[in-house]
Amino acid sequence: MASEKNDLFDMQVELEVKKRIAEMSESDFKAMTNTEHLKWALQMVQDQGVKISEMMPKAEFSDHVTKSLDLVNMREAAGLLDFKGLGRNNLFILLRNERILTEGGSDHNLPMRTYIETGYFAIKETAWTDPETDVTHVTTVCFITQKGIMWLTQKLKRMGYEQIKR
Repeated sequence: MASEKNDLFDMQVELEVKKRIAEMSESDFKAMTNTEHLKWALQMVQDQGVKISEMMPKAEFSDHVTKSLDLVNMREAAGLLDFKGLGRNNLFILLRNERILTEGGSDHNLPMRTYIETGYFAIKETAWTDPETDVTHVTTVCFITQKGIMWLTQKLKRMGYEQIKR
């Protein structure tokens, strides 16, 4: 885990160095002394360290939420996603049109197996007995996971949906 973070940091620093060198004219870069090169590189590393320090709490929160097993019903999901024009009903319609949820039959509005296996959605079955007829019924309900909320947020943005800023 620490090795992966170090590799990621090294890649980010390398990209930043290349970006800043590209912004600087070749003659300016060549005119710098070795000491100036070192100061320049050190400043870039410090800048990256500040950026990483600022992003670390967000990344840790994101990791925590993504790994959470909490399930959210579709009404709550629509509220959490908070995209313009996408309440619960429109979210169901969109997910069916995108072939993420099934349409029709006894499996209506249930996620396709692929999306359950990836951990984006889950289903729960509950049994209940009708007090008038004494018949037991099984109801299957679709839930979205925290990981699914994050995935769906990115998918909706890529599709051009506008997230409401509150």
